[in-house]
Amino acid sequence: MHLKDRLLLFWNDPVWSKVIAAGLTAIFGLLFLWLYNQFISTTALPNWLIIVLPIVVLCAASYLIREFRRPKSRMLVYVSSGGTCRDPMAKVITTKLLENRKLNHPLQIKAAALGPLSKSQASYAARYVIKEMYNEDLLAQHKPELLTLETVEQADLILVMDETLLTTPGKTLPKGKTFLLKEFFGLKGDIEDPFPDGKDEATLSRYRECAKEIQDVIGNNIDRLINVLDV
Repeated sequence: MHLKDRLLLFWNDPVWSKVIAAGLTAIFGLLFLWLYNQFISTTALPNWLIIVLPIVVLCAASYLIREFRRPKSRMLVYVSSGGTCRDPMAKVITTKLLENRKLNHPLQIKAAALGPLSKSQASYAARYVIKEMYNEDLLAQHKPELLTLETVEQADLILVMDETLLTTPGKTLPKGKTFLLKEFFGLKGDIEDPFPDGKDEATLSRYRECAKEIQDVIGNNIDRLINVLDV
C-alpha cells in the first residue's frame, strides 16, 4: 500500500480526519504568524496586502488539504485484438454494472487493441447487440485505440480476452497486472473472438453469445473486481 493510501486510511476515519485537519490548519496559522513577525510587522506594507496575505495562506491550506483528500484514480483496461468488439463490449458492460455502485476511487475503464486496427469504429454486430442489451446505442461513439505504453504504465489491471494476446510477438504485457479475463476470476477458457462482423442472423447470434458470456463473467464477479481496484 502506498504511503498516501495509508495516510488516507487515517484521513477517512471520522475522528482522525478532524485531528489531521485541525493540525494542518494550526500549522498554516503558525506559519503565517512567523512570517508576520519576521517580515510583515517590520515592513511598511500596504494595508490591502496585509489583509490579502492571510486569505492567500488560508486558500493555499484549503487547496493542499483538498488535494491530499482526493482519492487516487484507478484504471482498468480491457484488451482484444482489433478493438472493435470484445473490449468495447466489456467496457460498456462493466460501466453499466458499476453505475449504481459507490466507489472510493474514480475508476477509468479503457478498451484497447493490440492491433492492427481493423476498423475506425465498433463492429456493426457489437454495436447492435449492446443496443439490444441495454436499449441504448452505447457504442455509437466508440473509436478503437491501440494499446500504448503509456496506458500500460498507468493501468492498475489489464484483462485480455484470449491467450493468444499474451503471446503476440513484440506485444509483451507486464505479468504483475495482466491476466486472462476468465482466468482472473477463477474460470477457464477464452472469450472467443466473434469476428467476422456482419448483419446476418448467424453473426448477430454469435456476437450475442459473446456479449452474454462477458456479462456473465464480469457480472458474477463484480465484487472481486471492486475489491481489487477500489482499495
